[in-house]
Amino acid sequence: MELAGLFLGCGGALVALFVGLLLASVILRGAVALANRLLGPVKPPDMFGQWDDWDSDEPAPKPRKNPNRAIPEPNLATAMLVAFISGIVNCCGYIVCVILAEETFDLRGLDAWAPFAMLLVLSLPITGLILTIERVWERGSVV
Repeated sequence: MELAGLFLGCGGALVALFVGLLLASVILRGAVALANRLLGPVKPPDMFGQWDDWDSDEPAPKPRKNPNRAIPEPNLATAMLVAFISGIVNCCGYIVCVILAEETFDLRGLDAWAPFAMLLVLSLPITGLILTIERVWERGSVV
């Protein structure tokens, strides 16, 4: 009987994870659509000025799928993946902040929730910085 309860609990956690990722992906896609609407269409690049010295063996870059959008809109699966990875990085950043705070300020015996809520708020910029550095590193390695 306990094994059935364990499977139901794991199934409920998986359904909650899926629903949470689905909600986060819808919010992300809505934010991208709103940003595209506010930014407007992208100016077409000057192809003659850019490719006048083209003698490389590399292929020319592919044209964008929707050149009228400043930010490419992710599909549902990609948006769910972005939300999942952001959540994992946020969780790891929070854990690191909690460990550092427990060692530095001796919060081991403290039962109050306020320091840990403050650490959650303080860990958000740190994880945002980590995600930004990762994205910049990826873009830099592509160039």
